[in-house]
Amino acid sequence: LSLSLSLSLSLANPLSLSLSLTLLLSGPPDWLTLDSGIRISGPWPTAFFLAQQAPEFTAASRLLLVSSTVEHATYLSLKGSQSSTANWEATQCHGLVTTALAFPELVGSAEWLRQGSSCIEQLMATGVYPDGCALLGPAPLPLSFS
Repeated sequence: LSLSLSLSLSLANPLSLSLSLTLLLSGPPDWLTLDSGIRISGPWPTAFFLAQQAPEFTAASRLLLVSSTVEHATYLSLKGSQSSTANWEATQCHGLVTTALAFPELVGSAEWLRQGSSCIEQLMATGVYPDGCALLGPAPLPLSFS
């Protein structure tokens, strides 16, 4: 992502702006991109939607979970893929796509969907034989969220 695109997405979303400024000023959080992808590709969206009727799931809890999801998606979007393994890359892409589909109202969702889908298409093109069998081992080329 270009800096101008990430900042334009961020300006419309204060949570995203905060994370973008943190990344610019102090470097990225100490998260593994794999862990971030795992969190936002399943457990967090599942918890968010399953807990809606629980009285303990307050508005503050909802806001915290959604803002953390935005932070993780923004982090993956800005960080890009830095793995040489297709499984790691697929998890990151899955997280971006899942977040975009689970929370389409969030600023950035369209870009997360585009990035995640593009990455998955690249993985399919480079990591799957025409007969549908997967290549084993690292991805043949470093992939990027372009």
